[in-house]
Amino acid sequence: FTIVQPDFDDADLVTHTVLQHGTARGLADWCDKNKDKAQQLIATIQEDTDLMRTFLESGGARNGKYGEAVDLYKKLVPQASSPVLERLALACALELADPYPFFNKSGVTDAVARYIHYEQAYQLGELDPAFGSFNVWEHRQVVNSWATDGESSWGRESLLAYRPDFALWEDRRNRYCQIVHTDVAYKEPDWYKQPPSYDQILSGGGECGPRAWYGRFICKAFGIPTWGVKQPGH
Repeated sequence: FTIVQPDFDDADLVTHTVLQHGTARGLADWCDKNKDKAQQLIATIQEDTDLMRTFLESGGARNGKYGEAVDLYKKLVPQASSPVLERLALACALELADPYPFFNKSGVTDAVARYIHYEQAYQLGELDPAFGSFNVWEHRQVVNSWATDGESSWGRESLLAYRPDFALWEDRRNRYCQIVHTDVAYKEPDWYKQPPSYDQILSGGGECGPRAWYGRFICKAFGIPTWGVKQPGH
């Protein structure tokens, strides 16, 4: 038989999971560097179980960076004016708590700037219609693009100008990324200038890696979640 416990209190489990994922050293290091916010973080982890549960249900803070994630969450969510943008804000706070280096080696992602970029693109109707239906985890696979925000804007503008049929294609499996099949030559890549950039993949071609990078780049630029998969030798 089954004992039904509708009022099960998981507060201690949620707090334990956050502390385990963030690690004592990781949280202590953040508090040491942010002494003015340390008490606030501790109180949030211990007392705001609903928020911590929401974090965990959405995959947790990347690499256990809960101090950074809480700080970003409190900056970004007040800017969100709709449920879609609230999910986007949470995705940026969790996924970019530990920033990604840019493909062109010019720096790392800034969570606030990344949120503003996609917020504006969404409000201007530049993203795929499905963007508004994605959950937080799916939004995380959009905002973690290796591209700069300027490169993402260029990707959308260039595809709409050069091959608008690919951006409006009925086949949702190949929408946007069809450009890889037609315009990224399967060959030894020609990186003709440094640092590397996505436009060089279009003109210089590439084999498995560069073609996958460009496919993920152009899909994320239009707000479609992607993630990479590797196999030996590819």
